[in-house]
Amino acid sequence: MSWSTSAAPHNLPLLCQEAARNGHRDAQFLLGISHLCGIGGPSNTRLALRWLQEAANAGDGHASTAIGVIHDRAIGVPRDATLAARYYSDGVQRGVPMASNNLATLHESGQGVPTHPAMARQLFESAWAAGLHLGATNLARMLRGGLGGSRDVARALQILLETGAKGDANSWVELARMYHRGEGVPLDRGKVTEYLKKAVALGSTEARDIMNQLGITG
Repeated sequence: MSWSTSAAPHNLPLLCQEAARNGHRDAQFLLGISHLCGIGGPSNTRLALRWLQEAANAGDGHASTAIGVIHDRAIGVPRDATLAARYYSDGVQRGVPMASNNLATLHESGQGVPTHPAMARQLFESAWAAGLHLGATNLARMLRGGLGGSRDVARALQILLETGAKGDANSWVELARMYHRGEGVPLDRGKVTEYLKKAVALGSTEARDIMNQLGITG
């Protein structure tokens, strides 16, 4: 289920309330996200957690992941990385790619869980394999740095090129950085320019800012 709320109707909470109260898991998730994002009214973390927990109790891994994000990013509650990791783990078990990515980030930094670069790399790999673009850029970063395993710049390049070709601007930005800094590849301003322009074409303001900083026109 998508977390996007850009096209959600303002009366979404009203539409979901009856079904949520009757135990409909998807409605509980949507109602929780509505309260979290302030759809149809002010944001309310308490109500968001109530309905997301109902959905999580019914086996919704996206709901567990959303609860993890709330505690990880301190959205209306004190930050609790340990609790976030617990909910992310539930999301991982239920096959949610974002849960894998977020739990990997905690394992890499040692927040809420033991520092475990190899586990982080494995989880980023899982997120990327499931199609999460953020997982691709994180995995590529670990591969080119030799974090959590052997260094593999060639595979990092392959992953970023594949993900960029699928429309991920951040992958093109990461590739440009590699060629700008010579991180496992030769310095190549031509490739820097090419990849930044690809990212800009996908709407990346970050890539545009980097182009301005480097004096690249076009």
